[in-house]
Amino acid sequence: MVPPELLTPGLLFAVAIAAAGGVLRGFTGTGNSMLMTPLYALLFGPVPTVALIVLFDVAVAIPLMRRAFRLTRWRIVLPLVVASWVTMPAGAWLLLHLDPDVMKKVMAATVLIFSLVLLTGWQYRGNVGAPTTLAVGAVTGVSVGATALGGPIYNLYILNSPGDRHAHRAAFNSVISLTAAAVLALLILNDAITVLTLWRALVIFPVFASFIWVGSRLFRRADERIFRRTVLIALVGMGVAILFT
Repeated sequence: MVPPELLTPGLLFAVAIAAAGGVLRGFTGTGNSMLMTPLYALLFGPVPTVALIVLFDVAVAIPLMRRAFRLTRWRIVLPLVVASWVTMPAGAWLLLHLDPDVMKKVMAATVLIFSLVLLTGWQYRGNVGAPTTLAVGAVTGVSVGATALGGPIYNLYILNSPGDRHAHRAAFNSVISLTAAAVLALLILNDAITVLTLWRALVIFPVFASFIWVGSRLFRRADERIFRRTVLIALVGMGVAILFT
């Protein structure tokens, strides 16, 4: 039976956000969580938001896993993922126990910081040895567990590792799928995924998936640099607006 709380104006807004997030994911291969997380947190609250984002990430990753796992350089990716898994419960604890209003601000601040870093064009040029990989994974695990946001850190670090763009994309997809699955497992173990959240996912995900295809089609026609910069400026504005309202 459909929960009566499902059919609200907020759901229509959430579907529109998912469409925009899908275009962003299809065009750039990432970034949808930076757009969707702070807005969904305002609509649904932090815990349902993280549940929805990781559900979407896992669902999108399933068809890509076989190819991604085959091309992934596991010598770098596996320590990154394991370190994230170790610290992820700390992030999930923050998500589940901190005041929801505080977590909304944390999510907005995280998006703002990531967007500003990406706008500068900064790229990590340091060492990708085991100690650095473990440190990056540990820090990002807390962020992913608390906010479902960690893709930009993973991406910037992976881009500095050996391999071509196909290997980098495979590594990124492997990391995201494995970390999202771990957050999902933590939420299930803590009984944090409600029937209402599952219904929302059932309604919203088909729109999100459809607009990923739209975004991939736009990629062939639009200027990626202009598109990416425009999106990042919009995300900065959104992060500031949420933080100071």
